Amino acid sequence: MTVVHSSTIPWDELNSITERKIRPKLADAIFNSNALFKMLRDKGTLEDGGMMISCPVLHAEGPGGSYSAGETLDTSEVDQITAANFAWKFYYAGAVVNRHDELRNRGRAGKIRLVSTQLQVMAKTLRHHLGTGLHSDGTVAKDVTGLQAAITDSTDAVVYGGISKVTNPWWEANVNRTANLRLTPGLIRRQLGVATEDDETPTVLCGRQDVYDYIYSLYQPQQRFANRRMADAGFVSLQVEGRPLTVDSKAPANWLEMLNLRHIDFFTHEDENMRMEPWKQPTDQPQKRVAFMFWAGNLACSNPRFQSAFTSLDTTLT
Repeated sequence: MTVVHSSTIPWDELNSITERKIRPKLADAIFNSNALFKMLRDKGTLEDGGMMISCPVLHAEGPGGSYSAGETLDTSEVDQITAANFAWKFYYAGAVVNRHDELRNRGRAGKIRLVSTQLQVMAKTLRHHLGTGLHSDGTVAKDVTGLQAAITDSTDAVVYGGISKVTNPWWEANVNRTANLRLTPGLIRRQLGVATEDDETPTVLCGRQDVYDYIYSLYQPQQRFANRRMADAGFVSLQVEGRPLTVDSKAPANWLEMLNLRHIDFFTHEDENMRMEPWKQPTDQPQKRVAFMFWAGNLACSNPRFQSAFTSLDTTLT
């Protein structure tokens, strides 16, 4: 049988295929790339705009309590709610197809494969930068305000979400900075406890592979349990004190993060949610076609005091 290649697929049709079939798969590949990303995305926090991403913060109780018959009730106003404000952050990744490769892949199927491959590289690039931003310390203004910025206390003297941790103790996280600390189950339990109040408690633990391996070594075989939900999603995880411990290569070195995801949101602008700019030919480089993918949003924690971390672990296995 003789195979006859079509002349070539038009670029406007390639743009349509990219938007309808390829882009949604790329977005899934980005946000399902690690367990923490997936858990945050599954919460589905989309925003429709605004000058800032604003999170209401409850930091004081109102009037109330027991009372006797005929007693005048307290109706004084109490400043209970403030707002943490986070700037929008903007990310992009580009893909390039040069004329030589286009000619080598002139047939319809070949050209679609070529474009799809370039877009996968673009998604990998965006996944890397967003994954790094997820754990950033907030010192690079244009980057995502990451978990290292949220999990801080007055020692760090930071302003997080526009609120000072020095003058507002209720805005501090629980940070154990003991140098070269050798973890034990008791220390893990205690650090979880300082970030727990009634039903508010860290829901997931996160660290690099060496942290995972060390904690795995702390428990006897009969104490090691995989987290079914994470396993079903394709992620390796260990059940620690009833919570999944997941591996994230972008987590800070020697850290173990203890996160209450009820109060952490990865906000995405609904109009810049992996938006694709179609393939175009730059006027100054007619031998190329380029496409871009864009994302806008930020990470925001509305209650740091229910977050906790060890920041200087010794994970050497003996």
